[in-house]
Amino acid sequence: MSTRKRAPATPAAPRSVSVLVNGQVVGTVPDTSNVAEAALQVAKTHGLRAFNIKLNGKRIAQPDANKPLKGVKTLEIYAKDSRG
Repeated sequence: MSTRKRAPATPAAPRSVSVLVNGQVVGTVPDTSNVAEAALQVAKTHGLRAFNIKLNGKRIAQPDANKPLKGVKTLEIYAKDSRG
């Protein structure tokens, strides 16, 4: 038997989540961010004040905004319709 010790497991590097704004790919964010933080930063960068969020193509509810992006492939932000 060998007495060699196994190297400790290294934590996995954060994966990237694709970001879409109004249907256009604009970049990525790490999956270590939470939904609200990432969405607010992207919306601010692209001049959106009122917006909705989809994760992997499904619209999310307000309570889900505090969840991490772990396991998410796409974060989509789209402007709310302001027509009255």
